[in-house]
Amino acid sequence: MATHKTGTTKPDFVTWGVEKMRKYYRVNVNITGSDQSWQWDEIVTPLGSMDYGFLTSQIIRIKYSEDQMEAIINNILKDKDNPDYIQAFTEMQEYRDESKQMAKDARQWATEAGIWDPSTEADPEQPEEELE
Repeated sequence: MATHKTGTTKPDFVTWGVEKMRKYYRVNVNITGSDQSWQWDEIVTPLGSMDYGFLTSQIIRIKYSEDQMEAIINNILKDKDNPDYIQAFTEMQEYRDESKQMAKDARQWATEAGIWDPSTEADPEQPEEELE
């Protein structure tokens, strides 16, 4: 679950720490602010993992709960011509795409920063089609 944070310094996109002899990662998304006033959403990964599916799901949950997503999907299935349902579904799908890209960017950033090695990941990145 993501936690909304505030602080006086801009957070890094991905940081790491050690708990119970295992590495964990903090992925910070939706970073906004300037000077000494910053806010962001922080996701703490399961110990030792930068799992693509987990990150994507947690980023989506920042904006949409499972119940909200289910309602949007049920509404569009019930009435595909309702403009309000079409708009809500389209917005949700666009945010899902953005969330997938943020998860990929976090993994890439952590790799380039040298704080995560994808070859050590127990659950490798899933192809996008499996998350549709």
